[in-house]
Amino acid sequence: MGEQDATFSVGDQPGDPGRQSVARAIAGDYEFSISATLREAWEKTSGAKTAILLSIMLYLVISFIVVLLLTTLLSLLGVPVGDESWGSAAIQMIVNIVLLPIATGIFLLGVKRSLDLEISVGEVLDNYDKTLPLVISMLIMYVLVTLGFMLLILPGIYLAIAYYFAAPLIVGKELGPWQALEASRKSVTQKWFDFFGLAIMLIIINLIAAIPLGIGLIWTIPMSVVAYGIAYRNMFGYEPKDELW
Repeated sequence: MGEQDATFSVGDQPGDPGRQSVARAIAGDYEFSISATLREAWEKTSGAKTAILLSIMLYLVISFIVVLLLTTLLSLLGVPVGDESWGSAAIQMIVNIVLLPIATGIFLLGVKRSLDLEISVGEVLDNYDKTLPLVISMLIMYVLVTLGFMLLILPGIYLAIAYYFAAPLIVGKELGPWQALEASRKSVTQKWFDFFGLAIMLIIINLIAAIPLGIGLIWTIPMSVVAYGIAYRNMFGYEPKDELW
């Protein structure tokens, strides 16, 4: 494959029938079934649990360390860090910025697993070169979703679901922040209620799995990551391993 084909833009039409461009996803030219997605995700969870769970643990550990360091620093500087203080808000913002590339990396582990590719914990740290566009997209999404919830709630729910694939599009397809948000929104809108149904089903599955001391989450959390990876794969296609990851 030539270097020019390493990524797709919204207008690309790749010749390989095994891949779908972003443009085709926006047109709704993809297959999506809640039952089929959950079934495949469950099958592909075996062998992926360790890497995904360790990646989530890494996410939580880094979050704890960053919060601890920032809280200590601001306290030494005499900055209030209570629940309603600007110091607390600043800490939360910085933590979100630090963790966003890792969260995107965890999502992409699900995409790779959907393709039966090997996954490893270290990969979730590979996306820090995309921090700026990821943060810009996060801020835009936060503002629009918040405004949506202020407008009778339903627009906020619509956007929260519709924008879900923006971050992996920034990394996987090298789209800009607004381009990725719109590509995700327009693509998801084609089958929005199905994606909403998938989100509800995964929430219910994880709630049930959490009942017996949370033991079931060992299976259902990785399955959820893989399920969204399958949805992404079916919508936007994929790139060869040596060019995307």
